[in-house]
Amino acid sequence: MTGSTRTGQWYRDADDVHSWFDSGSRALDFMYSGSVLEASRAAVPTALSDWLSEHWGAQVAPAQERDIEDAIRLRSAIFRLAQAASAHREFDGSDIDVINLYAAVPDIPPRLTGGTLRAGRSIQTVAHVLASIAREAVELLGPGNANRVKKCSADDCDMIYLDTSRASNRRWCSMQRCGNREKVRAHRARHTGLRAHHTEPRTHITNLAPRPGPAPTAPSPAPTTPSPPEPNPTRPTPGSRNLSAPR
Repeated sequence: MTGSTRTGQWYRDADDVHSWFDSGSRALDFMYSGSVLEASRAAVPTALSDWLSEHWGAQVAPAQERDIEDAIRLRSAIFRLAQAASAHREFDGSDIDVINLYAAVPDIPPRLTGGTLRAGRSIQTVAHVLASIAREAVELLGPGNANRVKKCSADDCDMIYLDTSRASNRRWCSMQRCGNREKVRAHRARHTGLRAHHTEPRTHITNLAPRPGPAPTAPSPAPTTPSPPEPNPTRPTPGSRNLSAPR
C-alpha cells in the first residue's frame, strides 16, 4: 500500500535548538507546519507542496493561492480543537464545521502496489491532501482519543501530541528536549536536598533538667524534711531551652 504513515518532524524552538518532535498524528504534524506557511509569499506554494509530498508520500501539485488560504484555515481549526482536547474543554462548533467541510472533499485514495495499471491521479492536488488531513483530524479528535490528546508536562512547553503508548503514559513532547531537561532538574533537586540534609546541623536541646520546686515561705515544722536545694546560678534559667541556630 502506498502513502506514508510516519509521523514526526524536526522543529526549531525559540532558543534555536533543533529537536525531533513526534506528534503521533499527521494532522498534528500539519498543525505544527508553521514555518512552511509563514515563509515569504513567493516561497509558500512550493514549500507547502513539498511539505505535503514529504509527509504523505505522494507527489503534490504546486499550491495555488486558494490552496494556501484553505491550508491556513484548516490548520487554525485543528490547532484550536487540539488545544481544547488537551485541556478537556468543549469544542467550538465553528471549528468542527471547518474540519467536517474539508473532510467531505475527495482525499488521497489508498492504493496497493504491484499492479499493472495505475488507478486515479499520479499527482495529487493540495485539496486532496487537505481532505486527508481533515479526515485524520476527525479521527484524532473523536471519542476514541478523548484522553490521549495531551499537552507536554513541562511547565514552559505547550506542545500538543497524541499519546500512542500502550499504557497512555507519555508525558513529554520530546525526551530529547523537555524529558531530558526535567531529568536534569530532578537530579539537581535531589542532590541539593542531599547536601542540605548532610550539612545542616542538628538542633540540640541542652537543658532538659526538671524545674526546681518553689522555695518555702516559712520554716518547715518537720525537722526531718530537708529544705529544697538552691538553684545553681551556673545553670540556665529553669524552663528555658538553648537551641543551636542553623548556620
